[in-house]
Amino acid sequence: MKNVLERAAIVASVCLCLGGPRPALAQDEPKVLEGEEAFRHPSTQVVLRAAEHFRAGRIDAGMALYSASEQADWKKSTEKAELSALRKERAPDPKAFAEGIKKGGTLTLFGAEGQLRAPLPNRAMGIAYLALEQGAWRLSGGPMAIENAQEPAKEERFHGDEMRAHPVYALALKYAETLHAKKDDSFMQLATKKAREKWAAEPAGERSESAAYRRRTIPKMADLAASLKDGGYIVVEDDVRASLVVVSVTQSSPEPGTVSSTSSTLSLGFELEDGEWRLAN
Repeated sequence: MKNVLERAAIVASVCLCLGGPRPALAQDEPKVLEGEEAFRHPSTQVVLRAAEHFRAGRIDAGMALYSASEQADWKKSTEKAELSALRKERAPDPKAFAEGIKKGGTLTLFGAEGQLRAPLPNRAMGIAYLALEQGAWRLSGGPMAIENAQEPAKEERFHGDEMRAHPVYALALKYAETLHAKKDDSFMQLATKKAREKWAAEPAGERSESAAYRRRTIPKMADLAASLKDGGYIVVEDDVRASLVVVSVTQSSPEPGTVSSTSSTLSLGFELEDGEWRLAN
């Protein structure tokens, strides 16, 4: 399992968990089912059974609900342990997924292909891909919970003095200071309870790898403050989630008379817990 900071890359490479990149659905006029109608469709029941299996760690049982080609690929896979861990970790809670489908889910059917989407708590989105095989609906990808997939109802941005006055700014600097002050994981005391529990459940080797990765990618306190002076801001969503975005621009002159600029962006996530801002991961 990847460390917590590398998991963003796993989301971008969603094929690891979904069973391969999904092809574009056919361009015929789709049939769209919503809410209770989507929930009653037989393909949805396949998705929910798979979610139950994956969440319970019964990976092979969940894979038995996939198409024949996906099952064949699974049997030949040399990365079953890692992929199994990802499927279990990223599978949506079946009860929450079922409730989301009933209240606001959408099942879009394109002939022999389909896609199921439904809102989950905390702005997550449950998604699954389907294929009709010999008259029966089978999974071709998912089910998977994607975090922060729903648009926030409210968003605020803070720049300059307003950014520095926001409590997330001070917390970010304290995090950078604590992270680099000691070669241990005391920086996790600044995180949410959920993040701390997740961290404690990781093997010691993965915790060590994650801490080392953080120290390589997150600037020391003075450097972070300097970067934020001209190229940073805070985004607050729905008053309970925040991101500190650091934009760094580097200029070079590869040859006389020319200037080349490159920029990089670092984003740190925070959540409001019991009225106090905490590190999200």
